[in-house]
Amino acid sequence: MSSKVGDGAGAEPEARPKFKGVSFNKRLMVNGTLECKALETANLTVLGDVTVATMRSSRISTTLISADVVETGIIRSPTNTITIDGNLVLDGSNAGATSFLATEVIIGGVKQWRLLHHDDFEPDTNYSSGWDVTARGTCGSGSKDHFLGGHCKTAAENASKTFENLPRHSQLRVKARVHFLDQWDGEAAFMLVDGTFMWADTATSPKRGFNLCGADASEARISVPVDVTLKHSGPAATVMFGSSLQGDACTHSWAVDDVVLYVR
Repeated sequence: MSSKVGDGAGAEPEARPKFKGVSFNKRLMVNGTLECKALETANLTVLGDVTVATMRSSRISTTLISADVVETGIIRSPTNTITIDGNLVLDGSNAGATSFLATEVIIGGVKQWRLLHHDDFEPDTNYSSGWDVTARGTCGSGSKDHFLGGHCKTAAENASKTFENLPRHSQLRVKARVHFLDQWDGEAAFMLVDGTFMWADTATSPKRGFNLCGADASEARISVPVDVTLKHSGPAATVMFGSSLQGDACTHSWAVDDVVLYVR
């Protein structure tokens, strides 16, 4: 049984119900504008606007909501457009909480990927922490683009990171860019996820090419894309990059940049 406010016999069309606190265990329908300090109900329908400090409801239907805090399971627009006029701050730092982008987003009936991490390895950001290899390099002294590993840093060495506290999901997607630097002769670079090989590629240095970074040799391959999707549901995922190179990292090396992690 639902409760209804504002459309009884003799009610004024412009009447605005004002309450200090409103709590309904079932459905609440307001014909007009509702103003209160706090509102908690299972299902809210307002034929007008809502002004409230804190609102908690499993489903909200209204033309306009003005609130400091809105907690709801469903936000839906009849025009298929939700507009946020101002800054959107996503905070999943509280214990047991996930950010807005880590919740389920469905567009046109299709569940969307949620970006959780982007490690770009730039020195002025925090998007490099957690890797067991900390050495970073660039292509040329004037380059502002940093990557993990590189010339005289990573050859036979592997680099891994465990991404923890993943939200509930059934698929994992890992994207990255891998550089094959200097002299390669058919060796392979690879990526593992939770100990399983998910990507590998080989390179052979050309006789003539571009020397962009590292030693006085043409680069074998630069910025090779990695884009892998796999079934995954665990709370953590360990991503590892490496190669089959042997010998001096100043002769040949590998590097990785822009490691991006998605779930859905």
